Amino acid sequence: MELQSHGVLNNGNQIDYALGLSLGAYRGLPIVEHNGALFGYHSAFLRFPQQRFSVIVLCNLATAGPEALARKIADLYLAPDFKPTRNTLTVASDLPDPAAFGGTYLDPQTKTIYTFTADHGNLMAWGAVLRRIDANRFYDLGSDVITFEKVNGKMRCSLAIPGEVYFSGDKLEPVHLSEAELAGFAGRYQSDELDATYTLSAENGRLAVKEGDKPPVIFDPATRNEFYSSDFRTLVFQFDADRRICGLSVFTQAARGIRFNRVN
Repeated sequence: MELQSHGVLNNGNQIDYALGLSLGAYRGLPIVEHNGALFGYHSAFLRFPQQRFSVIVLCNLATAGPEALARKIADLYLAPDFKPTRNTLTVASDLPDPAAFGGTYLDPQTKTIYTFTADHGNLMAWGAVLRRIDANRFYDLGSDVITFEKVNGKMRCSLAIPGEVYFSGDKLEPVHLSEAELAGFAGRYQSDELDATYTLSAENGRLAVKEGDKPPVIFDPATRNEFYSSDFRTLVFQFDADRRICGLSVFTQAARGIRFNRVN
């Protein structure tokens, strides 16, 4: 039962994360889920305990959205079980185009990256069309609310979940680095904690990160010293007193601040 017991923060707030499992609701039904991603491989496990129904999605494409795919499968099989949606959604045609919300957002605290795209009046993320609530609010893949608003002249995205604000970040401006600047990040970086070595190289205006014989992961610049990839990882580079790159830290949804020292 502890695996499905809600976690409690130090401030007493209850959250939807248990011991390795996320607890929530989808279209009025309780769900238990766990997702994963590494080196282009993505997976999703979605369970509806009351219906004794589970979906497992395994993908070997970095741009795949297994969480959305799992929910689409559930939509087919559990349509009669879903609760009627309360009249809280506004007809999309009555609302402004969501194109202003499209883009990539960086949470400066967790280094998490969210990317949204607008297409034919819809806002999309994680491989799915997000259900719209009103002019600037949308549901994520479940029942938590994403809010967009202008703060100090910049578009900000925030996601509130029970017990905490899970994500809050400003929309990134395009960053263009020269080939010489990108080449400065190239090299080998080693982590004693993971006993792993990353080899970085500049390729066509982007950073390629390779470990052993695994396929390289491509990163784009978020700022002049932070890079992000489509598999939800962020690299933050560190500099020594002479402004030379001496290492980097890796941030993922599951771990933050994993240190790699530059070895050449």
